[in-house]
Amino acid sequence: MKVQLEKILFQGSINFFVRESSQFQPYWHYHPEIEITLITKGKGFRFVGDSIHPYAENDLVIIGENTPHQWVSSTTDETNLQRAYVIQFKKELFQSFRECYPLETLLEESQRGIQFLGSKSTIIPVILSFQNANGIQRVSLLFELLNELLEYKEKLVLSSTKYKYPLNVRDERFVKINNYILNHLDQKLTVEHVAEKCNMVPQSFCRWFRKCSGHSFISFVNIMRVEMACQSLINSNLSIKHIALNSGFENVSHFNRTFKSLKRRTPTEFRKSR
Repeated sequence: MKVQLEKILFQGSINFFVRESSQFQPYWHYHPEIEITLITKGKGFRFVGDSIHPYAENDLVIIGENTPHQWVSSTTDETNLQRAYVIQFKKELFQSFRECYPLETLLEESQRGIQFLGSKSTIIPVILSFQNANGIQRVSLLFELLNELLEYKEKLVLSSTKYKYPLNVRDERFVKINNYILNHLDQKLTVEHVAEKCNMVPQSFCRWFRKCSGHSFISFVNIMRVEMACQSLINSNLSIKHIALNSGFENVSHFNRTFKSLKRRTPTEFRKSR
């Protein structure tokens, strides 16, 4: 993976595709198009700006122009593909319609990413309809979809208020380091070791990593390890100690302390609540 600017080729004003794979690999990227993504199969972790959240079926987000993002699967299953419905379009599409001015608030907020919660019963069918639509039908569906998103009440803005657009997403080294960390969470990861991977001294690496990700190196690793542990707590009967060690923590006490700091409850309490 050598580039982060994703160049999207449009056959019309709207780009629609269904992405299917046994695993969504790390791909930290951005593009000038606004993107709406609906996950219909699979689970893993969604990164938008400086936010890191788990995703599962019916996860729906809108991501603004040039906002870095990626989806990373937590499992690989050749018999059960991950599936995402993706709609991409440019903001300029609406500039000649005064009736679309109310959309400006939604599109502005999308710079930080917005997740739509709840059942989304009026939204999901519209997105699925894109698959069998062409040309002007897709334009009509996009207007209908954005109107539904605008009026929908159960929303969560993803990136924090301290997130400053744009981050330094053009640095190819971050793609390499991001992928390395996500593929080695269950192993020992030190600042010195990872800094060496991109030929930087630890102090410079820490400043650079925070600028790229919005998190300190330690915070980023801890968040990902805790999220990985949450999946095991929900989907397995493994002991807390086993999960802690499998998630890359050196001991249970460190795991419990970090988990409670991030989730406001202990691993045992989290498991019982699910």
